Amino acid sequence: MRKQKSLALLLLALIALLFASRNLSERLEVWSVVLALVALITVVALLLRPLFVRRGARRAGLPSRYERVRDPWRALDKGEDPTED
Repeated sequence: MRKQKSLALLLLALIALLFASRNLSERLEVWSVVLALVALITVVALLLRPLFVRRGARRAGLPSRYERVRDPWRALDKGEDPTED
């Protein structure tokens, strides 16, 4: 579903870019410049989006095996002795 929405938005942006560029070739108007700029930004954003997708639904942070290890720097901040177990 998400790919279909992205594809439809990409197609719409490309059509808008084509329409604006055709109008710009005939005469310079502000609305066609704005349309071309927005369409170009949309196309670039849609093409770069897959590079920033998270690869998994794992929770953020350290794995649980590291959470059990006592951090000596945090112990020092709390005023505790990090050498004691």
